Parts: sequence; structure tokens; C-alpha cells
Amino acid sequence: MIKLSAKSQIMNHDETLTVSRDGAVTYIEGLPVKAAGTTFSIRANVQALDSKELLMVPELDRYRENYWVFTEEEIRVNDIVTRNSVKFQVQQLEEWGSYRGAVRMVRIDVGPNTN
Repeated sequence: MIKLSAKSQIMNHDETLTVSRDGAVTYIEGLPVKAAGTTFSIRANVQALDSKELLMVPELDRYRENYWVFTEEEIRVNDIVTRNSVKFQVQQLEEWGSYRGAVRMVRIDVGPNTN
């Protein structure tokens, strides 16, 4: 992990986001039983993808809202992040400097405009 030499002056507008994580599935007498999920808050910096990064996103996701989330908290793929009452799914994790990672999240389509 690369340590920053000083406190970042660019990313100082952190937000508080809510993360929901599904519980693990265990098997009892051969039947799957899903444990209760967890919900917790994180402090993160949220940035929109630029045009070059958007070209690297799978084609069907290009038309949905995509954001990078930079945080020191642990986030996993398939976690659900709530930002401004809108739900997003974590789809990609990358190591990024002194942050735990850069996380790409995509808006979950619901309602009449769902394909």
C-alpha cells in the first residue's frame, strides 16, 4: 500500500454512506439458512467516473450512474451502498494509495424504467 506523504487536500469532502451486507449462507441438515444481514455507516469520498473510465465499464452499465468510492473502511463486492436515498451495488474493488480501496458502485435500477 502506498502511503500519502501528507493529508490529502483534494479529497476533503467526505460523505457518510450506509452499507448493507447480506448474511452468510450456512447449511443445517442439508438446507440453506441465510444469516441476518448487517448494516453499517462509512465515511467516504464519492466521485463520478470520467469519460475514459466509463468506456471500461460493461456496456449495459454505462447508462446507469457509476461512482468511485474512496474509503478506509472494508467494503465487499455485492454490498449495497445507500447514497441520498438511492441504492447502489458494489461491483469492483481496487487498491488505491493509503485508502483501503477504490470501489466502483453502480445504481440499482428499480421501477418502471428497469430493462
